[in-house]
Amino acid sequence: MLFPLGVIEEHGPHLPLGTDSYWSYASSRGILEELNKKGRAGFDCSTILLGN
Repeated sequence: MLFPLGVIEEHGPHLPLGTDSYWSYASSRGILEELNKKGRAGFDCSTILLGN
């Protein structure tokens, strides 16, 4: 079970506000794909957004 975490913060005008959460989600999907290739089951939960 994977729990993607992402911080909501500004990275400047060149990146979107959700950059960290997008990266976290994409990484967890890639990990799940690799697990499936090896015949292992897994699933990811919704991305948990953190911020102040």
